[in-house]
Amino acid sequence: RADVDLLGRSHLEKARVVQWLSYVESYIWKAFATLLFPHFRPENFKTNPTEEKSQEDQLLKVLKAMDVHLTDNTYLASERVTVADIAVMPTLKRVFEHIAGEDVRSQIPHVMRFFNTCMGKTNFAAVLGEVTLCDKSLRQKRDEQLKAKKAAEKAEKAKAKEATAAQPAAAPPAEKKEKPKHPLDLLPPSPFVMDEWKRQYSNNETRPVALPWLWENIDKEGYTFWFCKYKYNDELQKTFMAANLITGWFQRIEHVRKYLFGNVHVFGKSGEGVEISGVWIIRGTMDPTDDNLMGKDDAAYYDWRKMSSDD
Repeated sequence: RADVDLLGRSHLEKARVVQWLSYVESYIWKAFATLLFPHFRPENFKTNPTEEKSQEDQLLKVLKAMDVHLTDNTYLASERVTVADIAVMPTLKRVFEHIAGEDVRSQIPHVMRFFNTCMGKTNFAAVLGEVTLCDKSLRQKRDEQLKAKKAAEKAEKAKAKEATAAQPAAAPPAEKKEKPKHPLDLLPPSPFVMDEWKRQYSNNETRPVALPWLWENIDKEGYTFWFCKYKYNDELQKTFMAANLITGWFQRIEHVRKYLFGNVHVFGKSGEGVEISGVWIIRGTMDPTDDNLMGKDDAAYYDWRKMSSDD
């Protein structure tokens, strides 16, 4: 409205109004993106401590320049309220409530006098509402909270450390008991190597190569031969069922395989009579049904006969 001269009366005042509007937009609003928005919209604005300090220093320079201008001027562009004053007041309100603490405001007395003069007017107070000046900036409050949090965490760690030190010393770990050796491992060493015999049997023809090697290297004092025959052959009907019995048996004695070698076969035909029997080479003279060897779960279903290597 031209009749109230809010845009300035003279061309000079009008130019000053435009000048101050640009000044606020270019220098004060710009600082909000760093000093204000990250504290209210952290998901959209990231905090940069180095940039924060730089912006605070820059904002103080801007306010000091405004303070110099207001040393001899009641308002920004004229001796009466103009659009320049109306535009800058909401911005200064946010600055004084969240960014410029007492340490900053004490350096710009003329800006504070201008701010209080405008707030004393009914129209400004009605629109801007109550003003609560901050004692410290949002950054200072945040830094103090972080410092207090770190101090509390440090004290908590120290307290926990003292509590740990006060506890009685833990008892030394129980001495690990050595696992008892298998009875067959306590026998005198034997020159016959079971694994080598198994390789000979698996990789060569049985009669022309493997058996001659066995008779040449067998330790008759350290190993014994056993013949086994299934006790319930008359109940066997199918060869594949008999084969499954052997497979399950061999799987259950895997833990003692290094002490023995067995050659067990299914003889006969399904429906015409089926038989399971085999020959074993076993370390020492232990009975095959001993719990330290094959146990009684499977071996008990067989009749065992100790053989002579000359048989």
